Amino acid sequence: MIDNILPFPPNASLSVSDEVEVKTRWSGATGNRIAGRFLKKTPLDPLQRAARLPGRALHVYLAIRHRCDLRREQRVTLPAAYLQAFGIGKDVKRRALAELETAGLIRVERLVGRTARVTLV
Repeated sequence: MIDNILPFPPNASLSVSDEVEVKTRWSGATGNRIAGRFLKKTPLDPLQRAARLPGRALHVYLAIRHRCDLRREQRVTLPAAYLQAFGIGKDVKRRALAELETAGLIRVERLVGRTARVTLV
């Protein structure tokens, strides 16, 4: 019977402003969620390869992975404001992109007057 699953008595009169919370298995789980941003599952091999590179190549690689996951694309740009949140400046970015590209972890498309477009390999 449908009467058994209603969150309020079937004869109750509700106005438009009355709210009724319907409990589901997901409504109780909201307190257990992790707040803030996170890094999705990332293959270990590219991380290990990036970690062996000089400078802050690993930091830049993690920022690239994060941006790709956020945008759900394999090819992204790395605006200065985005990298600033990771503490990465333009000189660090330039050197790290060169190292990552030489290692075969990324491909970089450089356009004059525009930010580089990076593709994960």
